[in-house]
Amino acid sequence: MAQQIATCPKCKVPIFIVHDYSWCQECGDTLPDDIRAKLPKLQKIATDAAAARVRLGLSTDADINSAGRGLRTASIQVLSVISRYRDAYLVARAVNGYGSVIKVIAVLIGLVSLIIGISVAGNARSGDPIFSIGILLVIAGVIAGISLYVVGVIVAAQGQILKASLDSAVNSSPFLTNEHRAEVMSLPKP
Repeated sequence: MAQQIATCPKCKVPIFIVHDYSWCQECGDTLPDDIRAKLPKLQKIATDAAAARVRLGLSTDADINSAGRGLRTASIQVLSVISRYRDAYLVARAVNGYGSVIKVIAVLIGLVSLIIGISVAGNARSGDPIFSIGILLVIAGVIAGISLYVVGVIVAAQGQILKASLDSAVNSSPFLTNEHRAEVMSLPKP
């Protein structure tokens, strides 16, 4: 359950700690600094909103309140875009990780088959059926290991391709600042 931290001074609607905005969702009035300080993501959003206000040439409270709905929509859009890109990067890292796991499993299968096949063939005489089984185990293990390794490389490459596509999309997004881009791509902030 969300924790109520204050009420809007203008319309008396409850403000909850789960809110990520600096305005009252009921009346649109900007919340006082003491209430905004209690909100979790507010400082970043307030900075983004302040930058948007400067870009839009808004200086007085009347200007800000009249343009408030557009600024709120822009902040919500930024949060939506950031969330979408974070989820996509998570999927890209997971796909890349699955490819790496497949490659490790391929190497293990190849090594185990090689060791078992050499052990079986080494304990039999040439021309003995057990010798042939050992050789077949070695060949099958090497083929299975190489094939599975190639699949792992392809899966990991798909993850890298997805990351590269996301990097391009993030860098060309008109909704994001350079700080947002660095945050989404897990890069050091500029």
